[in-house]
Amino acid sequence: MNKLKNIISIEKINLKIKESINVIFYCFQISWEASKINTLLRAFFEAIMPLLEVISVFLGKVILDSFTGKDSGKYTIYFGKIQIPFFLIILLGIFIIRVVRSAIERFSLHIKMLHSEMIIRSLSVKIIKFSTDIDLECYDDTDYYDKLQMAMRNKDGISRIFDGVISLFGTIISIITVFIVIWSKKPIYILLLAVTLIPYVLMSMNYTKMLYELSFGQMTLEREKYYFQGITLDKQYAQSIRLFALGEFIKEKFNKLWEITYNKRKKLLNKKTAAMSLILCIPEIIIFWISVDIGFQIINNKATIGDYALYTGMISQLMMNLLDLSHFLVDAYDSKLQIINLYKVLNYKNKIKNGNKVLYDINTIEFKNVSFSYPKSDIKVLDNVSFFIKEHSKTALIGINGSGKSTLIKLLLRMYEPDDGEIRINGINIKEYDIKTMRENFSVYFQEMENYSMSILENIVIGDLGKDSDDKKEIFMALNKSGGADILSKIKNNLACSLTRIFDVNGIELSVGQHQKLALARCFYRRHTALILDEPSASLDSKTENLIFEQLEKEMEDKLIILISHRLSNIKFADQIIVLQNGKVIEIGTHNALMQNRGLYAELYNYQSEKYNTESDKNEPST
Repeated sequence: MNKLKNIISIEKINLKIKESINVIFYCFQISWEASKINTLLRAFFEAIMPLLEVISVFLGKVILDSFTGKDSGKYTIYFGKIQIPFFLIILLGIFIIRVVRSAIERFSLHIKMLHSEMIIRSLSVKIIKFSTDIDLECYDDTDYYDKLQMAMRNKDGISRIFDGVISLFGTIISIITVFIVIWSKKPIYILLLAVTLIPYVLMSMNYTKMLYELSFGQMTLEREKYYFQGITLDKQYAQSIRLFALGEFIKEKFNKLWEITYNKRKKLLNKKTAAMSLILCIPEIIIFWISVDIGFQIINNKATIGDYALYTGMISQLMMNLLDLSHFLVDAYDSKLQIINLYKVLNYKNKIKNGNKVLYDINTIEFKNVSFSYPKSDIKVLDNVSFFIKEHSKTALIGINGSGKSTLIKLLLRMYEPDDGEIRINGINIKEYDIKTMRENFSVYFQEMENYSMSILENIVIGDLGKDSDDKKEIFMALNKSGGADILSKIKNNLACSLTRIFDVNGIELSVGQHQKLALARCFYRRHTALILDEPSASLDSKTENLIFEQLEKEMEDKLIILISHRLSNIKFADQIIVLQNGKVIEIGTHNALMQNRGLYAELYNYQSEKYNTESDKNEPST
């Protein structure tokens, strides 16, 4: 049994060593990708610096020995009739070494700062690419979202550990050089110093692990804390915060969360500081003993004053090197935990697999017995949904909130995968299509569509980056189709005008309705063979609303259109209306057919008609 435990322990140690080596290689890979020349330069500088330091210390010993008179004949040099004390030559050498070291240090620091920026940029680009490619369900998973946030916060860990690895390269060279010199004098010095640092390293690694686990465990609280801080800076919340006088309330929420996270970290850090202070006394005691030992050797004429300077200097340097090594091991352990998390996040394998068929246009769409629940939820959002959409037809999806309308669109675009059933485009399961080319056929206005703090031009052309953005005619047409003539008037046809004043004091602010028009313009600008509009008129005035639906009815006869709207008077022109309730299709038909059926659609339509007529009567002028 004990033998089995020993084998398991050895395997765990081997696994940790392998993990650490992989982390170091991964850091080097990122560093190399960021800048090959800077990686090589930093390695070279770190290698040469400790050699210069050792030479400088040794030359100091030579000078001291020359002053004591031992072997004094060796310390005078003659150039013809000119006699030059040898110590001046040595001092000149030390001076040159210090000048060179100083220049290398400054240049190395300069390279390090530039290289660190390059590494952070490289990692930031990787995270941006990853976060825009991962399955949408990752944003529904609190655990995974915490890991993603942790990775984004700790991406400088790779830069830190690479700095440590580069410094370690120089530290090891320094240790080897000093080790050889001191070992020739007294091996016991080396052994004592090395052994005394083992408790320091083990204790540091233990506290580092506890601090990391605490940080990871507090990530949800940290996100909540910075959420409350963030909304105070967000213009979207500015009016409500002032109206309801939420300043103190938000401050109290932030402070409570801060106190919870701070107090736990403070308690652990206090323990760490106390323990580490006691542990570090041991190496200092050993250095004191070594200094006394060398002192007695000088008294007994077994060593010179120069030897004292040499060995105490080298022991101090070795001690610093060993401390640097131990700090690296601790930092590497800390960074290893962060980098392993980063590596796992960036190497997440999407559950939605890409197909290889290219989709050129969309003729028909079919949902066949589709059921779906959101990740980590047992509630069926869609339950055995089936329907067929014909070529160039206009289909409306209606139902009360939460009936599954928007979820259908997300499944059609392969943002999620259905739990059961299949979705077909042109008779082929959408899983067989290349996701990029399939999505390129759709132009979609999402219910929660956002605009961006960029120019008006960019806000529209990002809808189809493959088109020639120099052709302003199409951009103006898209804005006019969305009812955005008032936006053009506001910006005086200057498409370069910035949206919002976040980055440009001369930017413009739009109303909610104008934001919707701009988002619709982006949707109309995009090339597509199928158009999906999810509540496209929720914030529009009646005139603009009628304009958009008239264009949908007349100008887009060659497009397949899917429309979601709560205003049922706008969807009467649809070729078929699909009524959803509790995730199930309960009615399908034209407006007239469904009115005759007297089901949920007729009930909702009549309710809206009566309400609209009542409000119209109230608004009529009295005679």
